[in-house]
Amino acid sequence: MEVRSKGQVVFQSYLIDFVREQIQEELDLESLVSGGYKIYTTIDPVLQRTAEESLQRELLQVENRSDYHHQNYADYTEKLKDWKAIHKEGGNPPFPSISRVRY
Repeated sequence: MEVRSKGQVVFQSYLIDFVREQIQEELDLESLVSGGYKIYTTIDPVLQRTAEESLQRELLQVENRSDYHHQNYADYTEKLKDWKAIHKEGGNPPFPSISRVRY
């Protein structure tokens, strides 16, 4: 599936992935690729990128606190990347671990 916006390049984001997954649940892959579908959203890519960057900055601050004893974003991202490489057909990705303890 190709993702484009009017006049701007759309970067990969979890929101674009979410929209893609929702569409793939409704349509089979062949229809999706060859059906000529156009999907329109109200996503503002500049605002979305700004929001995600802000979230990452704040999340990093929380994860660096000495009292934070859970899986961090970098570890989960690596786990998710490995999962996606194995499960190219899709499915339910792993949930973040809540029991990871760092001291």
